[in-house]
Amino acid sequence: MRMLGPLYSVYNRRLQEKLAKGELPRHVGVILDGNRRFAQGRHYEDVSQGHREGAQKIDELLEWCAELQIPIVTLWLFSTDNFQRDSLEVSALLSIIEAKIVQLTYAPTTYERRYQIRVLGRHDALPVSFRSAIQEVEERTRHHDGAIVNLAIGYGGREEIIDAVGQLVRSRSDSGEALDSIMSAITPADVDQHLYTANLPDPDLIIRTSGEVRLSGFLLWQSAHSEFYFCDANWPDFRKVDFLRALRSYQQRQRRFGGDGQREADVEIVRTYERPEERGTNLSHARLHTTRLTVQSTTAPEFLDITERVEDIVERTGVRTGEVRLYARHTSAGLTINELEPLLMGDMTRFVNRLAPPGDEYGHNDFSIRTVNMMEDESPDGHSHCQRIVFNTSEFVPLLDGRMQLGVWQRVFLVELDRAREREVLVQVFGE
Repeated sequence: MRMLGPLYSVYNRRLQEKLAKGELPRHVGVILDGNRRFAQGRHYEDVSQGHREGAQKIDELLEWCAELQIPIVTLWLFSTDNFQRDSLEVSALLSIIEAKIVQLTYAPTTYERRYQIRVLGRHDALPVSFRSAIQEVEERTRHHDGAIVNLAIGYGGREEIIDAVGQLVRSRSDSGEALDSIMSAITPADVDQHLYTANLPDPDLIIRTSGEVRLSGFLLWQSAHSEFYFCDANWPDFRKVDFLRALRSYQQRQRRFGGDGQREADVEIVRTYERPEERGTNLSHARLHTTRLTVQSTTAPEFLDITERVEDIVERTGVRTGEVRLYARHTSAGLTINELEPLLMGDMTRFVNRLAPPGDEYGHNDFSIRTVNMMEDESPDGHSHCQRIVFNTSEFVPLLDGRMQLGVWQRVFLVELDRAREREVLVQVFGE
């Protein structure tokens, strides 16, 4: 559902306060994707309206970054591939981006926060007025000492690497160094110094909106050790809570930068399909929303906390009262409400010992396997039924005022019993 204003604000504030206690990324990159799909979804006659609303969203993102004191933000506004679009759309989009640069050039917040604005990419194909706007914003903010705002325009990751290597070779060749000597001595650090982002730290976190799960060439060199977060919301629909959840996901990961240290068991949400499918089933004036949630663990046995992902699905359905139905696809996985009630099973010994030391009498052994009849198009595996293991929980989670009714000590977990693998959970939200 869409939270009411006060409740939504409280949730955001608590999440932001929690994030402030952990390590936040120094450099966040964002691929601003989905403006055209947003416009088509709103049935706008002109897709440029989607680009306009996307340009306005940039101000909100910069505000969120300022609140969290994130010092570097890189936004991909226009790629080299975008020149291949219809000429009228390209012209309109470039006009919108140029107007945005002019607005940022004179915006009071640019000077209050002392943003240093840089424009990255190849600019030869841009209109003369556009190039003038770039020159002006960079000159006016060059000596600012606040957050660095990189705008990637006419940008392509391959082109950036080609440009960097070309500049490196030319600079050394001009100094009289032989080509063989240049090529044998090039190091990654040398290339770094000739990238568009020279002298900046690589991005810690890269976010892409619109549900596409790829970088499309964004910061190819710099993203070697970046964390990625893919959000289904189109860019103009990207909310502060989406941004905060991306940061929370970042904080939950253990970054090893290629090291071989032992990694503790953790949880990675591989992909969340957050576009509930309304099947049009009206039962007592209620509607059934079905969403598939994909999660993956790194070890097994393990509890995978899916509470917030399920809550976000509930929020997007708009259901205020009803129930949430959770179905695990495989019999080697199940659902539980409380990870503090470990199962005393032979193949769970290692996990149980970690949660409840030997000699601890607290624990239950009341799991059961139930067969739940489902319509064929409701089943994740396409069958007319699926088996589901239920651990210490009722079949459904009740909803009231749009929130799952869980105790303060409770969470919703997917239980992985045998080995680490990708799992699919069917989340059904039923109600009004």
